[in-house]
Amino acid sequence: MVESRFFALRAARNSLGFARLGLVASKRHNPLAVTRNTIKRASRECFRIHQGRLPSLDIVLSFWRVDVRANYRDLRASLWSEFEHLVKHHAHSGEPA
Repeated sequence: MVESRFFALRAARNSLGFARLGLVASKRHNPLAVTRNTIKRASRECFRIHQGRLPSLDIVLSFWRVDVRANYRDLRASLWSEFEHLVKHHAHSGEPA
């Protein structure tokens, strides 16, 4: 498990031959629907860009409270960094995530 200031990322190997993404953006932490939708949209976009290079992983992102208006660039940079790390660290290793 990896934690950032915006989210916790959990990853586990799967036997499907492709990566999958699960998102948790609760009302408790992000009460506005527009915030939850923006978080999910940014996450799916980053995943889509990296999906072809990711190994067979089940990835779950659980988000803390995010002020999207103030931190959207930071959120995207953090997502990008973690997906790049997954690509580099797990792409050619045989170890579990």
